[in-house]
Amino acid sequence: MMLMRLFLSVLVISALHSPLAAADIVDKGFYLGFNAGYAAGKLKADDPSVGNIDLRGGYTSNLYFGYNVVPFAGFEAGVGYLGGLKLSGSDDSAKLSGPLARAGISLWGDLTNNLGIYNKFGYMFNQLGFDEDGSEDFDFNGFYYELGLMFALTKNMALTTSGAYMKGTANADSDIDMSLFQGLVGLQFQF
Repeated sequence: MMLMRLFLSVLVISALHSPLAAADIVDKGFYLGFNAGYAAGKLKADDPSVGNIDLRGGYTSNLYFGYNVVPFAGFEAGVGYLGGLKLSGSDDSAKLSGPLARAGISLWGDLTNNLGIYNKFGYMFNQLGFDEDGSEDFDFNGFYYELGLMFALTKNMALTTSGAYMKGTANADSDIDMSLFQGLVGLQFQF
């Protein structure tokens, strides 16, 4: 709950920051980036016999690309992989993994000449399945939001750090809701 309050506080602060400031870090044009980090979350099934399942100790990696129509706003798409999500109450052999994809809008703003803030939001698709037995995959469709900071290393390269939240629903025998947090670090290149 504390993590959610912190996440919402940063969201409100970033919303108050005007993205219309002169863009020193991000400019119009194409960009490409990659990031990796930690993932954890929760599954909640409509079936009372399943209930809530905590997902812990996972990892994520992503490759994304986008185009800034103007220096403070653009479109972005990305692909990635979630792995090693351990289910609470099970031994470490029961893990969920699978590919993910997302597409949406990105908003950018400068805090200083070499430090910027960004928001990314849009649609996400994630397919999770159990590692050990290759049983049924669950296809999650839903919402993606990422809030981050970027530090310019050069004119065309920046170090990024962010927190991302994904919420989706899978229709299996009963509806299964997923909420997932990611802590990410990466690099972004501007062209």
